[in-house]
Amino acid sequence: LASGRINHSYIFSGISGIGKKLFACELARSILCSNGSFFEDCDCLNCRQVKANNYADLYIYENKELNVETIRNISESSGMTGFLGKWKIYILDGVEKLSTGANIVAGNAFLKTLEEPGENTLFLLITSKYDMILPTIRSRCALVNFSPLTFDEVNQVMVENNYNISDDIIKLSGGSIE
Repeated sequence: LASGRINHSYIFSGISGIGKKLFACELARSILCSNGSFFEDCDCLNCRQVKANNYADLYIYENKELNVETIRNISESSGMTGFLGKWKIYILDGVEKLSTGANIVAGNAFLKTLEEPGENTLFLLITSKYDMILPTIRSRCALVNFSPLTFDEVNQVMVENNYNISDDIIKLSGGSIE
């Protein structure tokens, strides 16, 4: 962010429950922030809209929404100029779904969009099953591997959310809060 060099697509990979989607949303918020804040509180209009999940140029899709129709809509809209600012950002959570069954057609349709993204369009693809993503999609994205959380990090999340979890359970979590 500081250098202003941002790839057009990233894959955030790691086990479930370690904050990949949280990081993707924060990265998107930071890119869209009027004040350029990163993991800092900000009350600018863009940040308030992102936090309220109603920023017009930020699109978040979950596992169940990743199908051919959704991918076609993404492909169509990603080539258009944004409504509000410089960037259009797409977060696709569970992107490995584009590589299985009927959704493989969606995965193949998504390739063209990744090959020729719209100007100032960013794709943040989230997965806990990197090896299941089509190799052609993987080759068009920068990979960011997320490590499991440490014992102290899991404990901190539990305390912040008022969960009283024993140390033994935290050790068994494998670094995930799910």
